[in-house]
Amino acid sequence: MAEPRIEQPGRRVIQTTNGELILEWDPQFANRRMDAYNRAQRFLDAQVLYKSEEFIPVRTGELIQSGRRNTIIGSGWVIWKVKYARPVYYGRRAPGRKGPKVTRAFRWFERMKSISGKQIVAQTRKIAGGSARG
Repeated sequence: MAEPRIEQPGRRVIQTTNGELILEWDPQFANRRMDAYNRAQRFLDAQVLYKSEEFIPVRTGELIQSGRRNTIIGSGWVIWKVKYARPVYYGRRAPGRKGPKVTRAFRWFERMKSISGKQIVAQTRKIAGGSARG
């Protein structure tokens, strides 16, 4: 995933009937916005990982640990990477397992999002410097 970059607007001179209008941006505008964006992205990644753990089925704890190991906070990607993560996420049996399908908490991200999503988005917007309301 390409890292987003906030561009610094340049100086603009606009001719009007009453003379010139000069628009000059704060030289630190882009840096401040990128810092706020990066803080917000780190917060969002951490919250998704943390809040999802409540819904992840636990047998050995390896699925939760794989999310912690494979997610780079701030990258925009939260990754659970064990061979059985996908079947368990979609409510199927893990390969080589017998017994009933997973029923406890499949699609844990969707469940977390429906319960905590609005709160996380509002907090992330606040950190990024935007309005907490949509």
